[in-house]
Amino acid sequence: MMKNPALFNKTLVIGIIFLLIGICANPSIGIIMEKESNNPITNGNTLYVGGTGPNNYTQIQDAINDATDGDTVYVYDDSSPYYENIWIDKSINLIGENRDTTLIDGSENGNVVCIKSDGVSISGFTIMHSEYEYIYAGIEIYEASNITVSNNIITENNFGISVRGEHQHNYYTVNNMISDNIISSNIYFGIWLTYCNYSTVTNNVIIDNVEQGIHTNFACYNTISGNHVENNQNGITLFQFSNNNIVSGNKFANSKYHGIYLRESNGNILSGNNVTNNNLRGIYFRNSNRNNISQNRITNNRICGLTMEGAYSNFISQNNFIDNGVSNVRYVLMITRIFEKNKWDGNYWGKPVEGIHLIYGKISLFGFIFGTFPWFQIDRNPAKEPYDI
Repeated sequence: MMKNPALFNKTLVIGIIFLLIGICANPSIGIIMEKESNNPITNGNTLYVGGTGPNNYTQIQDAINDATDGDTVYVYDDSSPYYENIWIDKSINLIGENRDTTLIDGSENGNVVCIKSDGVSISGFTIMHSEYEYIYAGIEIYEASNITVSNNIITENNFGISVRGEHQHNYYTVNNMISDNIISSNIYFGIWLTYCNYSTVTNNVIIDNVEQGIHTNFACYNTISGNHVENNQNGITLFQFSNNNIVSGNKFANSKYHGIYLRESNGNILSGNNVTNNNLRGIYFRNSNRNNISQNRITNNRICGLTMEGAYSNFISQNNFIDNGVSNVRYVLMITRIFEKNKWDGNYWGKPVEGIHLIYGKISLFGFIFGTFPWFQIDRNPAKEPYDI
C-alpha cells in the first residue's frame, strides 16, 4: 500500500512537465528542410532538386539517374530555369514546385524531356525550347505506356507533346493520360498521337500552335474530351487510320482552316463539341466512313458547317447548324456509293423546318471524266428549335 499518495502525485506532475519540456525542445529528428514540398505520397523515396536543403541535387538528370522505380524527383523553382535535356528510363514521378516558375529549357537541343519507361508521371513544369527539327518535342513519350502528363505549360517547342509507338517494332503505346496542360505556340502540333491507342487527352488548353492543335495517325480507341482548342491551323486532325476514337465536349474555334478534320478515319464518335468561328469549315470529312456526328454546336464557320467528300455511311443527328457562311452542309458522293448513303436525323438547320429538310450536294460520276451532278439527301425529322448544347 502506498504510504504517501500526495508525494506520489506531486512527483508524477513534475515528471510530466519535464517530459513536455523535452518534446518542445526537440520537435523533430533528422534533416530539417528549409522549404517543404507538396509532393504526393508514393511507395518510393523522394529526391530533391534545387532549394536550400542539404544534399539536394543541382541537376534534374542527376537525381533521375540516382532514382529507382517508384521514386519521386521533386524540383524546386529556386534554381529555375534548368537548362537540361531530360531522359527518363525508369518508372518515377517527376514533379515541379510550380508550373509557372519551374522551367526546363532544352536550349533548342533535341527533346526537352524524353520518356522511355512505362509508368512515368510528370507535372508542375514549364517545358520549352526543344530543337526545331521535325521529330523533336517538349515532351516525347516513345514506346512507353501508362504515362501521365498533367498540369504543365508546354510552349515554344517543335512539337508540344509527342506520343509515339513504333510500327517497325509493332509497338503501340497505350493507356496514357494528358490532362490539364497549357500547350501553346509550338511549331508543328500541340499534341501528336501516332501508334497510340486507349489513351486520354482531356481538359487541356491548346492554343496558338502553328499547325495542328491535336494530330493523330494510326491512333485508335482514344478519348479526346473537354479541351479548349483555338487559333491553330486545324483544331484536331484524325488522319490515316485513326479509327474508333471519341471526340467529345471540346471547343474547336478560330482555326485557320477547319475545326475538326477527318481523313481516312472511320468509326469515330464526335459528340457535344462546340465548333465555331473556323476560317474554312467547321467539320471536314474526306474518305472517312461510319462516323457518328451528334449533338454538336456547329456555328459561324466562314465557308461551311460540314463538308463531306467521298464519305459514306456516316450518321449525323441532333446537331445545331447555325449561320455557317455559304452553306451549312456540302458533300460530294461517288456514284458507286449511293446505296451506302449518309443518314441524317433530327438536326436543327438555323430555323424551324416543317416536314423534311433537303440537304443539297453533288454526286460524282468518276470525277473529272464525267464530272459531278446535283444530288440531295434528306433529314426526315429536322428539329424545330436549337438544342441546348
